[in-house]
Amino acid sequence: MTIITVDVHSRDCVKVFADKKVSDANSFEWLKQFKFFYNDKKCFARITDWKTDYCYEYIGNGGGLVITPLTDRCYITLSQALNLTMGGAPAGPAGTGKTETCKDMGHALGLPVMVYNCSEQQSNESMAQTFMGLS
Repeated sequence: MTIITVDVHSRDCVKVFADKKVSDANSFEWLKQFKFFYNDKKCFARITDWKTDYCYEYIGNGGGLVITPLTDRCYITLSQALNLTMGGAPAGPAGTGKTETCKDMGHALGLPVMVYNCSEQQSNESMAQTFMGLS
């Protein structure tokens, strides 16, 4: 199912390339695609001007999300935040896929992702317990 999802997205990307007559590897239409490269016995991921090593954390063989133009924009935004050594905190209405998109990007990069939803009931003691458990 994941292969079909990626193939459908790739087909849509190629159609956009053809419609916009993209022929340059430095075109933003090409650079904004999340791509993987293998060089010098290392795998790395690239999107826009951000490049990172693949982290090889096996998180399981789960199904992938449907890749929409909004997913692409979220990946670009999150990767640029990581490029600036910052994190991402997507905001918006419930049920729109913010958490799943972050987890899916982490899964694609081989990174463990911890999603933490804060509430008013959180205290410094409960946060300390969470971080002690992680360490």
